[in-house]
Amino acid sequence: QAFKSRGFADIQIGSIGLERLKKTAENQQLVSLYIPRLPLLIPFLEMTTNQEYLVQRIKDLAKGSCIADYRWNSGSAYKGISWDEHLPTDSAIIFHLFCTYLDSQLRPLPQPGGRPFYNRYVVVGDKKTTKETIAEANTRNKAKCAILCSNPMKPKFNFISDDKIHSCSYDRNNLFYVIIQFLMYMKTHNECSLEGINLGKSGINILCCIDD
Repeated sequence: QAFKSRGFADIQIGSIGLERLKKTAENQQLVSLYIPRLPLLIPFLEMTTNQEYLVQRIKDLAKGSCIADYRWNSGSAYKGISWDEHLPTDSAIIFHLFCTYLDSQLRPLPQPGGRPFYNRYVVVGDKKTTKETIAEANTRNKAKCAILCSNPMKPKFNFISDDKIHSCSYDRNNLFYVIIQFLMYMKTHNECSLEGINLGKSGINILCCIDD
């Protein structure tokens, strides 16, 4: 609505390319006066160039309760054609949103372009040896834990801590099991703190997801 009311009827999130949206966000006067949240929104859209599918799928998953339409190892039909592997799975989309949200809550990294949560707490790839994967997790952050993501677009997840990769069923709940493992570890081993940000009630309160 902010775009339409200012004469930019052709600009709509999900209908234009990501690069054009980024260019629009560079217009500091427009952004500061009318759409101040646009720069904060863009990182959530950066996982795929197919903005139309991504935005529509996020809307679909947000309907109702308990993300009933969630398909962990696939997605929805797109323009009348069945989901295909060139599109992200639902688990990939939700994991990207989860990581980007935590990126937005942490202090920026010293190096430009870095993602403060993702770069520290996510290890990508299943072609590394177990020893290499654990070593990478141990050196990325002080908590010495990480989420192992096999493939960003069609991922399987495991939690890494205590010098081992914990086993987890690769099923509909795989991502959620691993997120819970991560949150439980931060609660019990790191005093509810993620890089100085409290995950409990006095902070961003994401731990309410696992509280009794």
